[in-house]
Amino acid sequence: VFDVSGRWVNDSAQLSGQRSNDPLAINGGSVTLQTSGDLSLDSGSLIDVSGGAQLTPPGKIASGVPGVISLTSTGLNPTQLLLGGDLKGFGMSAGGTLKLKANGFEILNDTLSQGTLKGATFLDPTFFQDNGFTDIQLVATANGIAVDDNTTLDLSSLQYKLRDCAALPQSGGDIAAFSDLISLPDYLKPTMKLLLSSTFSSTLSVDPVLRVGSGAKITAPSGSEVQLASDTSI
Repeated sequence: VFDVSGRWVNDSAQLSGQRSNDPLAINGGSVTLQTSGDLSLDSGSLIDVSGGAQLTPPGKIASGVPGVISLTSTGLNPTQLLLGGDLKGFGMSAGGTLKLKANGFEILNDTLSQGTLKGATFLDPTFFQDNGFTDIQLVATANGIAVDDNTTLDLSSLQYKLRDCAALPQSGGDIAAFSDLISLPDYLKPTMKLLLSSTFSSTLSVDPVLRVGSGAKITAPSGSEVQLASDTSI
């Protein structure tokens, strides 16, 4: 478990004589894992860079900024990035940043199928909705990126909402314990950023491409940014 999430700080004027003198550590931190071989996050593992929050003396809520997760699996020989654990970058407004760098990525409705890219990291479309991140970057260094035929990639994120401001605990906890994850109305949803980038490696005998299949769709809230980049072909 790597938990560098922001904390809950209760500076309410109602907590007379009980206010915390601890640092205002409401922002999420950063976790970077980089290998020159396979990188595997097993089932039950967790990396959490979610933001915390502060209840200010006037009774207002100040939201912490979620952090950054960066996972890299590269090398001269084919390697694989396996994501069996949980990655969290939730916040009360915008989410965190997720950077994944591996040989290849394939986004498909059935992650149990063989897919079309050998040795790729397989991602279900819900991966881009369930973890809280509002900035997601996939960089393929060898085998390219594929969004499979008839796959809908709906970019959106869930946000924390505190349950009851009148009964919030004293400082030091995790806001996930007294928050719900909600999907905001369309006109309030935070903007999303998605980068799909495929680069050519002269050390591997493959010709990578960035492919969005027939009938596939990428949708996102108004004002979002989707970038497709390749130094071979799209």
